Amino acid sequence: MTNERRRLLNERKTPSSITDADQRKLKRMLSAPFADNQILYRVGSKGRDNTAMMLAYLDARMVHMRLDQAVGPFAWENEVTIQGAAYVSRVTLHLPSGQVITRSDGADGSQVEAIKGGISDSFKRTGVLFGIGSYLYRMPNIFVPMKQNGKYPTDEGIAMLRKAHANLAVQYNAYLDQHFGAIDADTKTMLANPDG
Repeated sequence: MTNERRRLLNERKTPSSITDADQRKLKRMLSAPFADNQILYRVGSKGRDNTAMMLAYLDARMVHMRLDQAVGPFAWENEVTIQGAAYVSRVTLHLPSGQVITRSDGADGSQVEAIKGGISDSFKRTGVLFGIGSYLYRMPNIFVPMKQNGKYPTDEGIAMLRKAHANLAVQYNAYLDQHFGAIDADTKTMLANPDG
């Protein structure tokens, strides 16, 4: 953090607490499901007859996009530190009320591009602590047909995954609406926009 940024933050008024309504709206926006084409999949375990159980995940850019959508592109920051062999991402949100909310999580370096992978994974894991993409842990475990190389799902498999995700998104949106309040149509459209 630059000295200028530190000075500006220190000049802010004493933070007022975030209202319950604003807290629910922020949680609702951060936790909203993503568009089907924003979800990525990797093989979790291989089944019989060239099938595999696929695990859903987000690219770090989707976490970045959701933070921009929910609090604004200049109202959050990510600080990465190294602790032993782990990368720790510390994401801080600066709310209009002056309140600051920070979450952190870590990850080891990945097998491919260890540094970039560790930083991205720790950032995505921290995003989950704010609710970003956390619903993906509720994806049903389904085995889908794979292409001959066994690495990628067939078109039928992709259709099965997208259908499962779409069903989950509808259920999760209903849950969020019930517990955190519905969001207006324009906000819902923005959050589901595959282009951000």
